[in-house]
Amino acid sequence: MALAIPKEYIPAMNKIRNLQDSSVDELERALSSCPITSHPHDMALQISGHIPSIPIEDLSGIMDAIYTLYHVREYSDLNRNSG
Repeated sequence: MALAIPKEYIPAMNKIRNLQDSSVDELERALSSCPITSHPHDMALQISGHIPSIPIEDLSGIMDAIYTLYHVREYSDLNRNSG
C-alpha cells in the first residue's frame, strides 16, 4: 500500500533523491558513526561537519524527512505485528 507524502516533506524527499552518490556515502558514514539524537535538527547539526557537500539548511530538512520515515515505519511494523 502506497503512502501519500505530505506536501511539507516533498522538497526534502526531492533533495534526498537528487543527492550525488558521494553525498549519500558521506551521509551514510556520518549517520553510522554518530550517536542518534531525538531531534532531527540536533542530528543535522551533529553530522554536518562530516557532510560538507550538503548545506546545513538542506541537511536539516533531509534529517526531518528521514526521522519521519522511521516513525512511519515503526508505526507500520507495530500494526502488522499486533494483528
